[in-house]
Amino acid sequence: MAVAVFCCWGAIVGRAGSDGTSLYCGTLNGTNYWQTIDYSYFPGSPKWNQEKDECPLSAKDAIAAARSSLRGPFPHVAGWNVIRISLSPLGDSGAWYYTIWLRPAGALRITNEGARIMVTLDGMVPPLIPNDI
Repeated sequence: MAVAVFCCWGAIVGRAGSDGTSLYCGTLNGTNYWQTIDYSYFPGSPKWNQEKDECPLSAKDAIAAARSSLRGPFPHVAGWNVIRISLSPLGDSGAWYYTIWLRPAGALRITNEGARIMVTLDGMVPPLIPNDI
């Protein structure tokens, strides 16, 4: 069984700046994939005060959104295992997003195989944008 390799660990190509933009990069079969997240993705996303409220999107639902976003671009991958999950603020805006690291189920290598997917607290996943290398 072939396993897709989507190299994304530690490949931050952009930065989190005053505009809130972060670019993430990965490669699959000779194609770079980018995911951009900035303030434009948050108009419908609930604000979260972590000291007063429960997070409006559960980790379980964020993981489901991340996995679902990978089905279209990578239909030949049978499943995705969660490696790590984090919850981060976007500047001081009150907007937060999950970052979920996933590895193809059955992947043989421990490093350099996986996807890092961002999910806003309303469950929206910015699209993966392919760019030829």
